[in-house]
Amino acid sequence: MESQNVYLKPVTFNNILKFAVPTIAMTVFMSFYSMVDGLFVSNLIGTKALSAVNLTAPFIQLVTAVSTMLATGGSAVIMKKMGEKREAEAREDFTFLIAVNVAVGIAVCILGYVLMDGAKFCYGQKNKNNKARPSFHTAFLPSFLLFLSVLLQDLYG
Repeated sequence: MESQNVYLKPVTFNNILKFAVPTIAMTVFMSFYSMVDGLFVSNLIGTKALSAVNLTAPFIQLVTAVSTMLATGGSAVIMKKMGEKREAEAREDFTFLIAVNVAVGIAVCILGYVLMDGAKFCYGQKNKNNKARPSFHTAFLPSFLLFLSVLLQDLYG
């Protein structure tokens, strides 16, 4: 493993690839996972279960997008302060970023539960006691953990 600080290296095409290739590979594998998941759900459980999974996908992607936005912006601020040798402020910002991510994640979780029936109604599901309800629960319950996961992956990954 290299002992040199990666943020002190010059910006070259090869150095950019070292940071970009893992992100691109993760995106490709996540897309592949979604396709394989859809095949298994539709073939083993049925088309109604597949539609329930696909109805929750936009909500999960929205949570992931917001958490990625917070993590990327926050890590840029933290790295800037660390580069300016203001480590105490960077540590404070890191703690604040963790707190904001947990708070926004819990708010999204609560908001998701409150608006769950309305969201299902927008998709044309009139019956509140249908099979999609557990999928919506699973989409919102761990949302604050997803926020933390994306944040820590962005900072340390």
